[in-house]
Amino acid sequence: MGRGIGTIIRTARFRAAIVFLFLFLVSTGLGLAVLFERSNRLIIDTADITVWREAAMAGMAFDQGGRPALLAHIDIRLAVPDAPVFRLSSGLGQFLGGNLTAF
Repeated sequence: MGRGIGTIIRTARFRAAIVFLFLFLVSTGLGLAVLFERSNRLIIDTADITVWREAAMAGMAFDQGGRPALLAHIDIRLAVPDAPVFRLSSGLGQFLGGNLTAF
């Protein structure tokens, strides 16, 4: 029973446990990194698709009736609960419509 800590560290079982612990931590870290990257990519792609669709719908509203139709389209989009953030600005940055008056 007179074993010291040095004897325990030199045993094959302890070394194997350390190696397996290291391999487990590395594989878990890699798995979480892949999961994070894929989740992040999905969120970014979804946000990009949403922005492009909103821009396309706003462009169609403007093509159909000019600035008044575009402002009406934005007012309709803002009437829904949990409405997205809209800001319509002139070429000089003057606020024309939306729910984001300043930033």
